[in-house]
Amino acid sequence: MRHGCGVGTRILDDAVNAIAGDTGAEGRAVSYCDSAGFETSVDSVG
Repeated sequence: MRHGCGVGTRILDDAVNAIAGDTGAEGRAVSYCDSAGFETSVDSVG
């Protein structure tokens, strides 16, 4: 059974995938953090 489906789960999935080297996931994670007002050490993609 999967709980917490939605944006919260997606950002966690993207963060894990970004750490593993997925540049698309990195871009989505950075974009989400920027739009949510969190500071990142990576510039937004696109």
